[in-house]
Amino acid sequence: MRPNQTLMSLRAWWYSRIARNTTPPTDVKDYLLDRVERQRQVVICKGAVAGKTISTEAALKHVLELKTKYDGPNREEYVSEIDCFANEFREKHGPLIPVDQAYAIFKELEVRFGRVE
Repeated sequence: MRPNQTLMSLRAWWYSRIARNTTPPTDVKDYLLDRVERQRQVVICKGAVAGKTISTEAALKHVLELKTKYDGPNREEYVSEIDCFANEFREKHGPLIPVDQAYAIFKELEVRFGRVE
């Protein structure tokens, strides 16, 4: 490895170390999230034009995972509500959903159940 390549590798390692140990300013974070959202929307639009679909179970994955993660009060009621929602969702949308429609539903689920990380 040439000295210049070693320096670049060391610099990349150092910057990544700094990035992992800092919190970006709010305006930078918002800008990056908006940029990711725009890129995501471009991919969704291309998929919609191509007729791509997603399975209902994949769309419900994160919502169903909430059942196992919830540790608050009235757990039975919470799990029951999620099961009811999932069953209604399956009946309403069938086994496959167009990606643009699934993305709109995903955004609604984020509002209802919280942001998926």
